[in-house]
Amino acid sequence: MSTPSLLGASAAAPDRAPDHFADLGLDRIVREVAAQDPAIAPLFRAPAPTSAAARYRQDLCRALRRDADLGAGVRRFCAGMATMRAARSNAERLRLRPERDAWFLDGARLYLTAVAGLRSTLAAVVDAPAAVRDLRGHLDALAKSPGHRALSDDAEDAAAQMDGVEYTVRIKKSDVRVGRYHGEPDYGTEVAAVFARFRVDGSTRRAEDVPVRPGLDGAEAAVLGAVTALYPDAFEALARFRARHDEYGDPTVIRADLEIRWYLGYLDFVG
Repeated sequence: MSTPSLLGASAAAPDRAPDHFADLGLDRIVREVAAQDPAIAPLFRAPAPTSAAARYRQDLCRALRRDADLGAGVRRFCAGMATMRAARSNAERLRLRPERDAWFLDGARLYLTAVAGLRSTLAAVVDAPAAVRDLRGHLDALAKSPGHRALSDDAEDAAAQMDGVEYTVRIKKSDVRVGRYHGEPDYGTEVAAVFARFRVDGSTRRAEDVPVRPGLDGAEAAVLGAVTALYPDAFEALARFRARHDEYGDPTVIRADLEIRWYLGYLDFVG
C-alpha cells in the first residue's frame, strides 16, 4: 500500500536508478545531496507523474526559497521528527521495559510538538502555494481527529504521572537504598562546589548540557527497578500509553517529513 502524499512526490520509486542517471552524472549529484540523509535518495528516481505535479513541486520550492520563516519552520519540523525517530529507535532496542516505555513517550511528545509547530508555521504563510494549503488543511483536520487528540491527552497524562516520580538515593559504601522523596535537602550544589576546585578549564558546563546516553548500567538499572516498585501506578500508566499508541504517527505527516527533507536537501545543494 502506498503512503499518501500532499507535496507532489510519487508514492513509489524504482528499485535502482535509471541508466541515464549515470550517463548524465545525476547519480553523483544524488549521492552528494543525500549524503547526510540517504532516505531521500529514492525520491530522485521517481519522476513527477504529471506536469501539474511538477508545477506543484516547483511552487513549493519557490515558496521555501522566498519565505525565510516558512523555510525555518519546516526545518524545525524535520529536526523534531528526526529526534522523534531516534527516541523510537531507543524504545525498540533498549533492554528494560520502563526505559523503553519512557523513550517511547518522549518520542510521541516530540512528534506532537513537531506537528503542532508545523501547523503553526503553515498557518502564518501568506499567499501560500497549493502544497502548503493542502498540508495545512490536512493538519487542521488531523488536530481535530479523535486519534490525534487521544494521543495528545494520553501523552500529557502519562508525562504528568512521570513528573510526580521523585526519589532519593542513599549510598553508604556498597549499600544503596532508594526511597520516596519527602523534601530532603539536595546536596548536589555542595557536591559540585567540592569538585569545582579540581576544574582545570574554568568552564561552567552544566550537567544538563551533557548529551543523554541511552541505556543503563547495572547500578542504574537496579535503581530504576527500585523506583518502579515505589511508583507502580506511574509506570503502569507509561506501559498503557505505549500499548495504546504503539503505532502513532499519521502516514501523511511521516511522508511529508520525508518529502520536505528531499526539497530542502536539493535547495541546499543548489543554493
